[in-house]
Amino acid sequence: MFLGKKKKRIKELEGYLSLMIKKKQEAERTLSIKETIIKNIIKITKDGRYQILEIIKDKDENDIIIIQNKREGYGGTDLDILIYQLTEPIRTDFFLIKFLTQIRENNIYIQDIITYEHNTSKGYGTIAMDYLKKVAHTERVPITGWISPADMDHYDRLIHFYQKNGFEVTYNEYSKPDTIIYKHDYLKTPSV
Repeated sequence: MFLGKKKKRIKELEGYLSLMIKKKQEAERTLSIKETIIKNIIKITKDGRYQILEIIKDKDENDIIIIQNKREGYGGTDLDILIYQLTEPIRTDFFLIKFLTQIRENNIYIQDIITYEHNTSKGYGTIAMDYLKKVAHTERVPITGWISPADMDHYDRLIHFYQKNGFEVTYNEYSKPDTIIYKHDYLKTPSV
């Protein structure tokens, strides 16, 4: 009987030890993620080219950082909006999404939107577009661009994206999407 109680107590202690080991591993993982986040923020702030716009959680509850790089370019002011996942080391070529735009001739011209296939349809484009709309509101200019024939394999997705974000899509004589324009009420505060 005494031996049975000891075995039961040993099992309880083993279970408790196993739980404590798991909690320690979780705490170490959390600490490692937080260290990575801090290193990423320090890296961005040290690089004078970038301005942190906001740190938020995406729809999967991952910490993401929205940054902009604004500089004088050929023919206007280049403005890039980038989104990175904060829990991964930030590298210039490993972003969730990157908007390449230029402010010129009284409009913001979208030159390209770059993302990797596994990051499409996750809301990053809409988040970046909301920040671009804020810039357009501040600058009091429309956002324009064109849909490249190189994007022919995903025209439907692009049209949906632009229309969902308030853009008017025009078509060329071949019934292919051609240009986009976002006009807004300069007196109304953007919803971001």
